[in-house]
Amino acid sequence: MSDRQFEAAPGDSAIVAVDIGGTTIKGAAFGPSGIVLERATVPTFGAEGSPLAATVELIGKLADAVSAGGHRLTGIGVASPGLVDSVRGSVIFAANLGWTDVAIVDLLAERFGVPVALEHDGRAAARAERAARVAAGRDGDDFVFVPIGTGISAAIVTGGVFVTGATGGAGEFGHVPVVPDGELCTCGQRGCVEVYASASAIARRYRAAGVSSRAGPARSRPPSTPTPSLPRSGAMPSRLSRSG
Repeated sequence: MSDRQFEAAPGDSAIVAVDIGGTTIKGAAFGPSGIVLERATVPTFGAEGSPLAATVELIGKLADAVSAGGHRLTGIGVASPGLVDSVRGSVIFAANLGWTDVAIVDLLAERFGVPVALEHDGRAAARAERAARVAAGRDGDDFVFVPIGTGISAAIVTGGVFVTGATGGAGEFGHVPVVPDGELCTCGQRGCVEVYASASAIARRYRAAGVSSRAGPARSRPPSTPTPSLPRSGAMPSRLSRSG
């Protein structure tokens, strides 16, 4: 059954939620009780080659749809990868987006004139997992949630509290080197977990080996990967190593 069959009455307030990924940016406009009013997806580097421009473009499309339906936009929620400071509303560092100290909350609030909230994409997904009526984390106060996409990270929950770390980097294990002198990562290091274990990396390695990333014959094997090893002390970038 289509989401559009459950549109809210004209004049009701609406919010826009956006998930910024390394490949695509997905978003939706929601009415009362989580009713979906509109959905949209754009390439992350499609608008002028800029993830920020693509984010503004996507939110603009959704905001226009909200207005066209007679609704009122009252807030925007953004989920971003990387080191995220939700309090300051800034993405401190996101290797896959090429971002350093991007004050995205202030930028979007000024552009659209409504309150904006920012959260780490993994923690946002874990919050949704806990809130879902049927989900693995709905009854748990201690768990680790690992979303795998263009990048890879984890949301850590202990005692029902989300662990963020001193610089917002708790769970950012994707940039921990595990293969000495391995493949180059977008963060500038070599041999990071993300280079081998993210969805995009796995698909890329299959393609390089001439194997379809879709389910293939049982005899098909993934390309070989060097045996991982524990990172040497001090191997992580300073921004990550300061995380608590």
